[in-house]
Amino acid sequence: MKASSHSPHRLAHRPVQAGTGDTPIDGDVGPRDVGRSRAEQEINDLRDVAALAELVSDAVGLGLDCGSATVLEDYEQARRFDTVLMAGLTDSLNRLFSNDITPLRLLRSLGLGLVDRMPRLKNRLIREASAVNPQMPKLLRGEPLDSKA
Repeated sequence: MKASSHSPHRLAHRPVQAGTGDTPIDGDVGPRDVGRSRAEQEINDLRDVAALAELVSDAVGLGLDCGSATVLEDYEQARRFDTVLMAGLTDSLNRLFSNDITPLRLLRSLGLGLVDRMPRLKNRLIREASAVNPQMPKLLRGEPLDSKA
């Protein structure tokens, strides 16, 4: 849907880069992307876009300027923790599974075996990885942005 030139919520003159400096929406790779897996970048992109869409929708619903510094700061704050957490987790898992040192391989096997025998922990890890948790943006949970829908 194209916004009219009279709309107070027009963002055309204020471009936004999703990812708080990580991965731009247009797919360009920045310096912080080096060493990150493509899957991690794509998941982060989806979370960025979903969070931004939700904040913009909420701002428009309240009659606020969806491109205001306040809305964009809310977006940045909302994404900061998840971005850092995902980067750390992905890096740790990459280091753990790309290493073939015997003691580490044994610990890895033991850890995976324990998680497999702990259904509550296993289910929580699956929920976190699949974006099925209440802290994820609505779009990633399959919910509409408009609460009236």
